[in-house]
Amino acid sequence: SEVELPNGEPSAGQGELRDIASGLHYAKRREFSWAFLQGANGSGPFLAISVHTNNQTNSVGKRDRARVGAGLNAWAEAKVKKSGLGTVPMILMGDFNSYAGREPHGMAYQLKQDDWHDSYDAAKNEFKFFDQAYTTSYTKGNRSGWPKKPITKKNPVRIDYVMYKGTGLRADIYSVDLYLKPDGTFDNDYRSSDHMMVHADRKSTRLNSSHTD
Repeated sequence: SEVELPNGEPSAGQGELRDIASGLHYAKRREFSWAFLQGANGSGPFLAISVHTNNQTNSVGKRDRARVGAGLNAWAEAKVKKSGLGTVPMILMGDFNSYAGREPHGMAYQLKQDDWHDSYDAAKNEFKFFDQAYTTSYTKGNRSGWPKKPITKKNPVRIDYVMYKGTGLRADIYSVDLYLKPDGTFDNDYRSSDHMMVHADRKSTRLNSSHTD
């Protein structure tokens, strides 16, 4: 549920990518969402942010994504400071359209420079136990955005992220969650996107609580 802010201002809303970073060429008017939330178990408050960047693969598109990554921390910290809640953990979820193999200094890299952590690095991570792991989306080389079966690779394309920042916050579990039929094909009754759901469990030793996205 949403948290009531001490200053009486809205505890949730939307913005545009140009609010995070200036000089964008693509998707500058694309909206993102944010909310100060608390868990039903009493966890929180924390700031949750959902963002979807541009998808152009040229040099300008890559630079735009890096700019969003470099600017997001300052935007988020200003939002927290204005809330009057003091220091709270922050969770960032979204489709970055960026992965290290193509953009080693892309959006995730820029965020890590500001001490954001990737839930992919959780102690329990399905990618660490299998030679072939699920991609989270389907690139041009796969020829179809909606294949019959999930695609696996040794170094899977990963453009969907759950990142976090906060004292005492850690990721315990990371996985890509699927509903499949016995023959290994997608069960389309549970398939509402051309991406696959990223699941992350995080615990806060400071709050003695957990969050799942």
